[in-house]
Amino acid sequence: MTVSDVRKAITHVADLADVTLPEGASVHCFRHRYAHKALDSGLDISQVSQLMRHRDIDTTMRYLREHKDRLKAMHDRVRA
Repeated sequence: MTVSDVRKAITHVADLADVTLPEGASVHCFRHRYAHKALDSGLDISQVSQLMRHRDIDTTMRYLREHKDRLKAMHDRVRA
């Protein structure tokens, strides 16, 4: 499948679900959102890394760095 094929499939599913996708939303934004939801649901970074099939956990760490509130919450748990 090409990126264009994936984009068409996602657009089709969104239409069926009556969901409006943001203009210019990339296919990658869905992976990005999935990673954030997984982290927010309590999975640890190594689990998310495996689910995302990242070869290097540093790739997954980008999702943590983007969410300062999540980092603060983890820090507060360690301090408690």
